[in-house]
This record gives sequence, C-alpha cells and structure tokens, in this order.
Amino acid sequence: MKKEIYKIIDEFTTDEEMESLCSNGVVYKKGWKAELKRKIGKVLKNETKT
Repeated sequence: MKKEIYKIIDEFTTDEEMESLCSNGVVYKKGWKAELKRKIGKVLKNETKT
C-alpha cells in the first residue's frame, strides 16, 4: 500500500507544481517529496497498529 501511495506522489506532484503552489502561499522546500513520504509512512504505521 505504501509503495502505491509513493508512486502516486511521484507521478502527480512535480517540482513545477509544487513551485506554483508556493506562489499561492504554500511554502516550498527542497526535499518536500521525501518529507511527505515520511509523514505518510508514519500515518500508515499508526493505521496498521489499530
């Protein structure tokens, strides 16, 4: 499940898209993709515990 989610992130969020989001007030930082995957990993881990 985690791999599928990561694949979606890679396919649908490009750096250009992130930069355009940033111009709309979202903070863009290098490494955002890894950070996002890390957070999703945490959530999935918590979900499987319950």
